[in-house]
Amino acid sequence: MDPTPPRAGRELGRAESLNLLGSVSVGRVVFTHRALPTVRPVNHVLHDGCVIVRTHPGAALLSAIGTVVAYEADLIHEGDRIGWSVIAVGYARRVGDRELTQFRTLPSPWVAGEMTEVIRIEPELVTGFALDGELLPCSPSGNEGSAPTPNESPAVPGVRASPETGTTTLGASGDSCSTAR
Repeated sequence: MDPTPPRAGRELGRAESLNLLGSVSVGRVVFTHRALPTVRPVNHVLHDGCVIVRTHPGAALLSAIGTVVAYEADLIHEGDRIGWSVIAVGYARRVGDRELTQFRTLPSPWVAGEMTEVIRIEPELVTGFALDGELLPCSPSGNEGSAPTPNESPAVPGVRASPETGTTTLGASGDSCSTAR
């Protein structure tokens, strides 16, 4: 059993989601190819609120031009269960000749070969979720609704964290979960 308790999450607004998306260089594009869902890891840059990816001639991703795709990127620290995930949904468009030269070198491809095709994903819907809140109980404390006591998290009544011992104690029952790695 994983001893790390879950964390409280929060939804992110569009601006914060796009900021986070621009802070990483790798994500996953989700599209339909041959009538099946397909996911491809790609590197990207964010330019004027759009996701820019490069690919090679003949790539399956080119079949998504003119269709709605999803682009997901995240940064998750599994040990602490802290991180975020952003999804941008919009039309995939081929970058035209006038703009092509500025994107031929960005993003720098990770895969060998001629990455001469450039695709812009124009997000119409951007959603994000962050796991950066308080640790939550591993099991119900049976003490919901009571006032926080000293050393108790005001955000999560009934939960007391002990940095010294690496445990989280739950309510009056004394149930605990180790947060030690």
